[in-house]
Amino acid sequence: MSDKEQQPTTTEQEQTSTTEQEQTPTTEQDQTPKEAQVQTLRDEKEITPIEESYPRISLAHQEVERVLAEIDAYWRVVEESGGEWVMLEGMANLLANDLGYEDQDEFEEAMNGSLANFLSQFPHIEISVQESTGKPVFRVLPKPSEDQLRPFKLICHVKSRRDLWRVCFKAEQARIEIPELEFEIGASAKPQIDCIYNHIAQAVFNLGTVVRESRSYSDEGKKRISETIEMLNVLLDVEQPWTFVVHDVSGLSGFKPSDGIEVEYLDLVDVD
Repeated sequence: MSDKEQQPTTTEQEQTSTTEQEQTPTTEQDQTPKEAQVQTLRDEKEITPIEESYPRISLAHQEVERVLAEIDAYWRVVEESGGEWVMLEGMANLLANDLGYEDQDEFEEAMNGSLANFLSQFPHIEISVQESTGKPVFRVLPKPSEDQLRPFKLICHVKSRRDLWRVCFKAEQARIEIPELEFEIGASAKPQIDCIYNHIAQAVFNLGTVVRESRSYSDEGKKRISETIEMLNVLLDVEQPWTFVVHDVSGLSGFKPSDGIEVEYLDLVDVD
């Protein structure tokens, strides 16, 4: 049984099935109109790492993708100008305007906290503090080189509702498996970054769309899909432990926080 309906924020290639990631600011001449609103740093001497937090994503799946898309687009501009870190001061206001919020306060209310707190939840983003000012800065971590990448399987044991708020970065080629249900979320056209809860909730939404709108399934098929939806919703109550597994041949996927995540490298598996 498979769900090939389009997700609201992905292309038609996204599939979900039940079978189956000294500070020197830039000058005005170097800055684009957007970049001029946010200070960019080119030196790491005064950057102090912040320990991993364990907050909760309050934005919906679609809104998370919108925010991260804006961050990634801005970061590409920073990289091209030689920047290494970006001051978060002013970034929230820039995002609020771009994303259609009334002001920064409304944007931070939707995020249930500061932009620094929100971005700290994602494994591909690093948040630190500039020692001289005490103000937060961020950068998007570079992808590992090809010789550093290894195919692996990441295993997260969901033992409490707190584990549902771990963020999973699912690379394009990766697939998510819930072995207890023999359920799988397949490869996608672009990376998917969200908490475990929202990954499952999005799958529930997609399957619900199939039941409501698809004409290619028999009544019996739709009944089985509805049963899968019910079982997925039960998982979100975490009445008993279950397993969230990411199979990734690209080696790019990850979790944050990463404590307790088991890693099995697929290139070490013996093939008979």
